[in-house]
Amino acid sequence: MTEQPPPGSYVGTKGESPSDQVGLRNKLRAWWKHLPELHRAAISIGLAILIAIGLFFIDHSLAYAVLVCTALSWIRRLPPIPWKLAAPSTFS
Repeated sequence: MTEQPPPGSYVGTKGESPSDQVGLRNKLRAWWKHLPELHRAAISIGLAILIAIGLFFIDHSLAYAVLVCTALSWIRRLPPIPWKLAAPSTFS
């Protein structure tokens, strides 16, 4: 006779994950993945600009470095033509 796992246990679910998110980090990750791509882009670009403004008062070059790194990381998410083609030329 095989033993049944206790209720609330996920033993023997064959890779299925629980439907509820446990912990703040997992809840925030699920919320982030649930947002549309445009909202995620706006939030991450806005945070980068806020960090750059804060760093501008400490050192101007740090703010420029944050903005350039953010722009370079966003190039890979652009549509191929014409935006991804034209974006690197702005750094020349």
